Amino acid sequence: SDKVWTEQFHTIITRLKSADYCHYEISNFARSGHRSRHNEAIWRNGFYAGLGPSAHGYLPNGTRTQVASSWDDWWGKEPIKIESLGSNEAAIDAVLTWIRHIDGIVFEQLKAIGWLLPNSLIDNLVEQGLIWRTNSAFGLTLKGQFIADTVTLKIIDGLQCRKDV
Repeated sequence: SDKVWTEQFHTIITRLKSADYCHYEISNFARSGHRSRHNEAIWRNGFYAGLGPSAHGYLPNGTRTQVASSWDDWWGKEPIKIESLGSNEAAIDAVLTWIRHIDGIVFEQLKAIGWLLPNSLIDNLVEQGLIWRTNSAFGLTLKGQFIADTVTLKIIDGLQCRKDV
């Protein structure tokens, strides 16, 4: 149930933080200096290769890759699906990954890929205790992490192309 999951997640966070682990992404903890470089690339919307069955990648030319999930398909004739991202898809991917990270979404990075969020949306989420905000960024609070999918969808729904603002 959701109640059991919430209690377990809270217990995990509390125990790992008390053992000096940093909660640097919703599902990742590490001791100082030991964060996963691969995960950091993903959660900062960086580039990474997906090589084995079911792996995903994001390449410098702006394409996403998805490797076939079954061994036979992976080894067979069409192992990799390649998808070129449009502006909307790239923005959604960025939000989906950035919001999960402890550093959150940096306003200038969002602006650099051509998108903005209305201050009213951000203020509303801050008032609900779901996100924190500084002058340069915003991200999920602990309360927001428990309903990250809902908060993320609200952010994605609020995205505005810079030329529309």
